[in-house]
Amino acid sequence: MAYNTEDLKEQAIDRAKKSKCVWIEELVGLMPCSKPTFYEHFPNESNDYKKIVEILERNRVELKNQQRKKWFDSDNATLQIAHYKLIATPEERKRLTLSYQEIKGKIDNNIIHDIPEGVMNAIKQGFREAIKNNRPKTDREDSTGR
Repeated sequence: MAYNTEDLKEQAIDRAKKSKCVWIEELVGLMPCSKPTFYEHFPNESNDYKKIVEILERNRVELKNQQRKKWFDSDNATLQIAHYKLIATPEERKRLTLSYQEIKGKIDNNIIHDIPEGVMNAIKQGFREAIKNNRPKTDREDSTGR
């Protein structure tokens, strides 16, 4: 089926605004055309594509502002702490975090700061596994087979 680019553009803009989509994939799913057809009419570097993405970004910012306002107005302590962490300085955020770990180092002469806790835990787990798998067995382990 042949689609008119201007008609698709109007539909995309209208649906992006009305549905408050925030991701391009979400919007493409609401369009009457297939994903490949959408990208044929709106290549990533085209002005029409950029205009559509701009609307999606505006939607994203509006939703973030609404969410932050809900957190700010809430009596829920967890939401208040989450809101505070969003606006806190790095030092304040460190004090609020119960398990903050900071690692600094160099990888390929690039200085690395503030590795997130999830990444740090994965690194630790990897080290634990490497140590467990590469250490020599004790006499007791050899005799029991464990």
